Amino acid sequence: MNEAMFEIVEDGVLKIVDDTKKGPETTVYFEATYYRFMDFFYTQTKHLDELSPDGVRNLCRARAKYPLLISKTNVEVRSLFNALAKKVGPATLLEIGAGRNPVFEDETPSEMHYVLSDADSEVVAFHSERKSECYAFSGEICNLPAKPDYFEMVIAVFVLHFPFHKKQFIELYNRLSLSGVIIANVYRRSSEARERLTSEIIETGFKIKKIIDSANLCRDHEYWILGKSDAQLENCAVTLKELIDRQP
Repeated sequence: MNEAMFEIVEDGVLKIVDDTKKGPETTVYFEATYYRFMDFFYTQTKHLDELSPDGVRNLCRARAKYPLLISKTNVEVRSLFNALAKKVGPATLLEIGAGRNPVFEDETPSEMHYVLSDADSEVVAFHSERKSECYAFSGEICNLPAKPDYFEMVIAVFVLHFPFHKKQFIELYNRLSLSGVIIANVYRRSSEARERLTSEIIETGFKIKKIIDSANLCRDHEYWILGKSDAQLENCAVTLKELIDRQP
């Protein structure tokens, strides 16, 4: 493969130079094999759930350098979760893995306590400088604010293809209200990795409902709803399906 077609943009992260079209599934760059992620970026780990914490941070920082390369799919999922949160109307909402472009970036409902979190200290500092409430949340640090049973909804856009530790699920379980729900999208995980993640979620105490993405926004794409109440999971699933069906 011609090395001139690619460039290293963060440690362990490769980007195709011509960003007008997505690159090949895999490439070899100076004798190392890289695997495509989100059209333009590549990592040396085929399965993203096997990335180290530093690998996750480097990939997210690489993407943050090129905001115009954020995929249409990412924008569509954020828009869907925005609409779902407005429909459900939680008084307290936590976004995990918020990055620099959270779901409610411009229009947080005035009656909602909206809290951001991310695994990257640079992202936490970025939002804190802008007077947004943002906390570190990763397998290494779980410093979520507020009392137990506080959050009525938690959202995670393109987060669960990365490593997610049981400690984080325990923290979310303790912070989620009895009628609360966690909404996440899942892709880029093998069937075995999905089964492992499902087992960890159930072992934590969550109930779980999975919805296959009928819009097929990306490969093997699903929406997962976690919570403590079967009735609340079902109500949220119905609302989510209605919103998916309305997508153009």
